[in-house]
Amino acid sequence: MVDVEVFRAEVRAFFDARYRRRDPDVDDERLDTIQRAPEGHDVLVDQARRLQRELAAAGLSGVDLPVEYGGRGLSHAHAAVVQDELRHYDAP
Repeated sequence: MVDVEVFRAEVRAFFDARYRRRDPDVDDERLDTIQRAPEGHDVLVDQARRLQRELAAAGLSGVDLPVEYGGRGLSHAHAAVVQDELRHYDAP
């Protein structure tokens, strides 16, 4: 099994290549969708869908699902790494 910290580096590299890092402790509830998406909320939805497709293509979606069901057969700790790292980026 892939070491959790080695996996974290893989996940971090994925996000570093796509998004700007942000401080997750800064008060950013992202509630003002209109301000964040002057083009309309459809843009944010499209960006979120693209992120989900990219995560799946990189093998970073459903990592704790069994391989026979399309996952990587990793632990729940590995899946938590994806969510933990995501909060450090200005991603949809």
